[in-house]
Amino acid sequence: MTQRVKIGDIYEVPYKENGTKAYFQYLMKDYTQMNTNVIKVFKTHYKEDDNPTIDDILNDEVDFYIHTSILAGIKQGLWKKIGNKKIPSNFERPYFIASKDNGIDYSEKWYVWQAGDEDYTYVGKLPETYHKWEEGSIYPPFAVVDRIFKGDTGFKKPKFKKE
Repeated sequence: MTQRVKIGDIYEVPYKENGTKAYFQYLMKDYTQMNTNVIKVFKTHYKEDDNPTIDDILNDEVDFYIHTSILAGIKQGLWKKIGNKKIPSNFERPYFIASKDNGIDYSEKWYVWQAGDEDYTYVGKLPETYHKWEEGSIYPPFAVVDRIFKGDTGFKKPKFKKE
């Protein structure tokens, strides 16, 4: 049976290594990033026997936004759907950054965009106000789990020059 993924779906991500779990919600498809799923990951980690309500989960602080394949994560057994809550049509889509110099530590060729926008804005040297935005690469599901529970995807992070 094929699993369906719908905007608004909420997923539980168990982490057997320390007996905790976390949650994310599917926000949108980003057509500018190969039609990948944009998810928002919530900050609170629960004990595996805790049962927060959907409202508890959705009222939590957002930890980060990231592009990934939800279906691949389901197939790999990394998360499971626990519910759905409609995304308001006027929600603020997350912003992302990307460097034209992939693999270079200190790029001065940065682009910024809002998820779903076809136009990327070239900003050159990345202004500090954008440093908090997420890098807009597409991450495999295992890297999302690593980011949730270890704070790092395992992939190279962008570095910014201090003035």
